[in-house]
Amino acid sequence: MIQNTGELMMYIGVALCLVYPIGLIVIHTLRRSTRGEFRITSTMGLVLGLIFVAGIVLFFVGDSYRKDVSKDVMISYYEKNMAYDDLTSAQKKNIEVSIVEVKKMYESGEDISKYLPALNKFVIEEYASKGLPKENAEIYINSLSK
Repeated sequence: MIQNTGELMMYIGVALCLVYPIGLIVIHTLRRSTRGEFRITSTMGLVLGLIFVAGIVLFFVGDSYRKDVSKDVMISYYEKNMAYDDLTSAQKKNIEVSIVEVKKMYESGEDISKYLPALNKFVIEEYASKGLPKENAEIYINSLSK
């Protein structure tokens, strides 16, 4: 299931990267089946190479966009004061992805104070919906903010 457009961009980027090896297989097969009459032009190689590079670029842009969208979903969840039960599965997945990103940001020394209230609300409500004690949620949150 695709959570956001950044993830879709990543999938398209990977598909474009796969065009290069598939194209080489097709060219090789055509050349063998025509007994060498099918000539490879420099344009074919150039086009396949450009498609491959475009796929790599699209993959990395999509990954960056996916992370930003995930954090924005978490912030809007907090600002709109939505209930945990009202979130769709894609929104929950986006918030879970952003929790991982926030943890990485904290470990690298970046300021995560902007995300802590939303993180606090989500984790407490998630633990409550699963029937886990609130103390466990607070321990997890404190481990992130130390």
